[in-house]
Amino acid sequence: MGAMPDSPHGMDVSKNLEDLLKNRNSLGYYKCPGLVDKKLIEKMRGFTGAIVPKKIKEKMIQTSIESRHATEEELQEAADYFYEKLNKI
Repeated sequence: MGAMPDSPHGMDVSKNLEDLLKNRNSLGYYKCPGLVDKKLIEKMRGFTGAIVPKKIKEKMIQTSIESRHATEEELQEAADYFYEKLNKI
């Protein structure tokens, strides 16, 4: 994810994932932060107001710049989450 999981965008993603997975046979989901590619950030800088309003574009760019890779601990937590889910099958 190109935002922190506990950010407003992260919360929106969680809600959307929950809706998508509702009534489906799924292991669920686990959110980790993710680094936004610099090429994508540069592409966003070129967005016009017709594509994305200026305030939203600026927030998207700032959030993308602040993005980061998941830590080893966060990745281990994700692996443990799915390991436990798989062992319950």
